[in-house]
Order: sequence, then C-alpha cells, then structure tokens
Amino acid sequence: MKKILFLIVISITAFTGLSQRLRLNAYGGYMFDDGFESSYAPNTFFVGTVKGGGQWGGAFEYMMKANYCFEAQYLHQTTEVPYSYKLGENSQTKSETPTLTIDAFMFGSDGHLPGMSRMVEGYAGLFLGTAHLHASNFSSGKSWSADKFSMSARLGCNVWVYDKVGLRFQAQFLTVIRGTGTDLYTGTVANNYGLNSYSGIYQFGLGSGITMRLGK
Repeated sequence: MKKILFLIVISITAFTGLSQRLRLNAYGGYMFDDGFESSYAPNTFFVGTVKGGGQWGGAFEYMMKANYCFEAQYLHQTTEVPYSYKLGENSQTKSETPTLTIDAFMFGSDGHLPGMSRMVEGYAGLFLGTAHLHASNFSSGKSWSADKFSMSARLGCNVWVYDKVGLRFQAQFLTVIRGTGTDLYTGTVANNYGLNSYSGIYQFGLGSGITMRLGK
C-alpha cells in the first residue's frame, strides 16, 4: 500500500512539474488553392486544383526552455479536388470532383522570441509527420485512402491578453510529399493507362487560434 501511495505521489509531482511548462493550443485558419498538372505524352494529361478551405486543429506544446518548445499537433482540412484527365489520342477528356480530407499528425519545435513587451511573443518552427488522405464521391462510387509524409513550416506570434490565455496569429506552409510513380492525388484512377505523377500538395495558409498556459 505504501508503494502504491508513493507511486501516486511521484506521478502527481511529475505531472505538476511538467504542467508548469505545458500549453494547449487550438488552431483555425484558411488554406489557399494549390494547382497541379502532369503531362508526359501527347494527348495524355492530368490537371486539377486542390481547392482552398478551412483548416482546424489542436496541439500540446511543451516549453523545454523559455525560448524553445516541442509540439505535437493535429490538423484537419476537408476540401474538393476538381480535375480533368485524358489518356491517349482515342480517349475522351473526363472530369471528377472528389472530396478530399487531410488529417495531418505533426511533431516539431518552435523557437520563441519575446517582443518589445511581455504581451507579445514571436515564434517560428518546422514540423514533420504524416498526413492521412481520403478521397471519395467519385462518379464510380469508389473511395481511396493513403498515408503520406508531410512537412510544415510556420511563422507567427502569441499575444497574451491574460496571464495564461493568449491569441495566436500565424502564416503556415504545409506540404504532403507524393513521389510514388503512378499514385495520384485522388487515387489510382489512371494507373492502368500508365499515367505517371510525382506531384505534391503545397498549400499556404493564414490562421489564428488560442493558447493556454497550464499550471500555476
């Protein structure tokens, strides 16, 4: 019994110590359009747009030092990908507008720089992780999913309106790396015809959010 109580006390003490440096972040913003195109033979092409749309998410941020943090974040976006493709001289141009959801799980760090006053805190960082892509609502009734390597960079600032609550304003660049031969944005609809694509998703966004300091 004494060992159990000792472990409970140690756990509470450790959590209390960690929580002094822990922050909870909530994000919301808008990601802009990204166009893509693949054409490697006459009368064979694949062209479309990842439409812009709202993005939201949340994160746990741990301040290793006053000017350095580690953050684990989740970001979500639901959008549409209208595209057209033609697969050879004797084929017709076809179009699709599937729905695409992007669920990104990212890990990385920021460097923090206090501003002219204690209310403003600038930051810039780099994040790596994975993005789960799911496309649906094809004319065929099929859907497609894949997990791809993703990377994000951001620049922004916290404005502390209260001692423990602040507003976040940031610019973000998010890319989903796709260099997989015949694997396309929205599935493998053209694989049987040998349409190659080494495109990636590159989106720029602007957003804001809320940050909360935990602990005393």
